Amino acid sequence: MNRLPKELYALIFLYLTQEEKLECLLVSRYWYEKIKQLGVLFSPLVIQYDYFKLYRAIEYFDSHHDMAHQISEFVFNDHHPPEDSLFVKLPVLFNNLKVLDYQVGSSSDVGRLSGLGAGSFLSNLKKWSSKLRAIKEVNLCKKPLTSYIISVPCLYLTRISLKYNEPHWNNNLWEAAEKATKNKLITDLKNASSLESLTLDGVHLTMHDFELIHRKLPRLKKLILQNFTFRLNETLDYPYADVQHVLDSNNAIIVDDPAPVSSLEHLEILMFYDNNLEFQDVKVTHQWLKYLGKKYSGLTHFTLGFVTDDLQHTMYEKQPCEELVLPIIQSNPNLKAFAFEFAPISAKMIGIMDANGTQLESVVISAYLQDLESQLSVLADSNQKNTIQKVKITIHDNVEFDPDGEIGSFSGHGSQPTLDTYGKFITGPLKQFPCLTHLDVNGDKQNISIAWLPKFLEEFKHLESVRLHHLFYAESLGSQPFEQSHVKDINLHIFIFPSVLALEPCCEQLCKQLRLCPDLETFSIESFFFGLYPHEEVEVLGGSYYALPEYEDERRSERKVTMKLDFRQCKKLKRINLDFSDKYLYVCVYRNDEKKYTLYQAQRDENGRLAKVRKAVPTTEYYATLYLNDNPVYVNNTLITK
Repeated sequence: MNRLPKELYALIFLYLTQEEKLECLLVSRYWYEKIKQLGVLFSPLVIQYDYFKLYRAIEYFDSHHDMAHQISEFVFNDHHPPEDSLFVKLPVLFNNLKVLDYQVGSSSDVGRLSGLGAGSFLSNLKKWSSKLRAIKEVNLCKKPLTSYIISVPCLYLTRISLKYNEPHWNNNLWEAAEKATKNKLITDLKNASSLESLTLDGVHLTMHDFELIHRKLPRLKKLILQNFTFRLNETLDYPYADVQHVLDSNNAIIVDDPAPVSSLEHLEILMFYDNNLEFQDVKVTHQWLKYLGKKYSGLTHFTLGFVTDDLQHTMYEKQPCEELVLPIIQSNPNLKAFAFEFAPISAKMIGIMDANGTQLESVVISAYLQDLESQLSVLADSNQKNTIQKVKITIHDNVEFDPDGEIGSFSGHGSQPTLDTYGKFITGPLKQFPCLTHLDVNGDKQNISIAWLPKFLEEFKHLESVRLHHLFYAESLGSQPFEQSHVKDINLHIFIFPSVLALEPCCEQLCKQLRLCPDLETFSIESFFFGLYPHEEVEVLGGSYYALPEYEDERRSERKVTMKLDFRQCKKLKRINLDFSDKYLYVCVYRNDEKKYTLYQAQRDENGRLAKVRKAVPTTEYYATLYLNDNPVYVNNTLITK
């Protein structure tokens, strides 16, 4: 072991769990000293939603400073900040920190610590500044940690992710008093000139702000803006009452000849949208699209979209937005990922890509049903089909049945063929994509059928991952095409059933097909609902049971939900993700063909494991029954061994 390079030995330990590291510590005195020197025993230190864990950790490291020096990554995530007396100790104890992930849900203003020796505290923060490589901060305050950390030179800092404010019913993020926070951040970016990645959530920027950011960050490769709105000036009266008046006045900040930037590779802008607000004027958007087309020439990833699943009222006039994105495509021939939700993908856009020699690998289609097939067909008729590996589709129509009467309702009742008309809009063109390995289909309404899953895996043999969002139960899943599938990851998000009674037969059908997936590694059901129309809501297994009038008697009889999933034939399965969020939910695990089972409570114990329960299989609580082989499997990020 002593012949291994120090870096390789440290890398090996990154793959071990905390328990395994502690076992290695006890092998010999040589290993004990070696592990302590490497600083791999406790890092990362993760404190999530547990004040007492932080208290115990600080109490321990107060008396073991040599161990505290090992902490190179610290993650704190809680609804409330730690108490001042604990908070001020963090930069003292963990003075070798390289990565800070600090997320709190309520105000934690560093400025209020002046009564606790703020001078000493801030001097310790500056020691972090000289060593930090990455900061992620979610904080509802005007003076976050980051504003102090980057107020001095940060020579090694390469990544910052900041979320200072949550957008709610107003569209004034970082306004008034908070505007000073934004201005100070941009001013202090000169101290982080090695920054390669910057993520800002909930912030308004003008074109002048963009110019300053790039001027201060010459190495910036990745810029992500979430909950963002395009600005033409710094005024508070926004949205503008009269955009043309602002454009004609001297108040508009428009950079007609921006300094070109070729170093930026990843530009991702997700607009803030609220159905109750007209958040953005078309003329403002047009000005910004012109600016972006002149500004960047080295992009490999371009995303301009919305932070919402419902875009039915946000699509702009197709022609102007299409014309204005063409210069961006023309100026960036090396695009690998493209998403533009302001207008459908057109023959003009793809024609420029083909002429430029662009080779897309990932594309997002945001479409109404009538535009879906045409957009995919444009791609299928281009050179891009030969390189695209990942397709994400968002459908914006609420259609529960075919107007021609050829298919039944997605409620699960009546006839339901293997693939309905709208699914063929997808499979037809995508058959011509030889490199397609990832498919994500998202309906913002209830317009996707679970019957699409087997058909996708049958049509696209080389799919490695498939995700369906907002999908409906179908009585028949059709044939069993999974034998030749290479799928590794199946994710079902917001799975809707007409009733509790439909759950068991659907699971049975699904498992008959899943067991034929030879390469399946991850299976996820993130949340599911029962019933189509809200009447009375009852929480169930991480989702909601919308009790319809005809099912009220069933609810009153306290019939509970059982999800039975059989994975015994899935030899490569590594992870099962189910949406458990309540301590009264249970996981019942059977191994191989044994009749014995182990019952776990969904709530984790103090060691972070699913708590074992010594009782009979519950008949009155909600639970999932998993039939597994003898391989170790993670259930909800917790390892389940034999």
